[in-house]
Amino acid sequence: MRTSIIIAVLAALTACHDAATPQSLEERFPGYKLVYDVEDVAQNRITLSNGEVRHDEVLLYEEEIYKPAIPGVVQTVVVSHRAKPGTWISRSSLSIYPLPSYIHTYRLIPHMILIRISSQVGQGLVGTIRVFGILDYYDKN
Repeated sequence: MRTSIIIAVLAALTACHDAATPQSLEERFPGYKLVYDVEDVAQNRITLSNGEVRHDEVLLYEEEIYKPAIPGVVQTVVVSHRAKPGTWISRSSLSIYPLPSYIHTYRLIPHMILIRISSQVGQGLVGTIRVFGILDYYDKN
């Protein structure tokens, strides 16, 4: 009897520990990878990228975002970009501070992207969103 109680308590403690262990950035934001950058460390921010860097891609779009913190409010930023037909959007990159609670990228068609970012409750969003792509992709392939 005593042994089964000890085992049950240990199992409950293990479950609590697993639930309390913070997720990695890759688990919190599926599809995005953390990119290490010396400039990010100096500015206390992170950079996330949702694709591999290719030698033939170019910067298609860049936007600075700033949403001030409002106590008790979740700030949301929606950025969309439509490139010319024939351009393939290969990836997006986010350099942002503080860490957002939600990032979702929608790719409706190969040359259009919509990125939605939501802050933690009571925090703002400051950063840069970059969209990379390959010009005349369908002519080359």
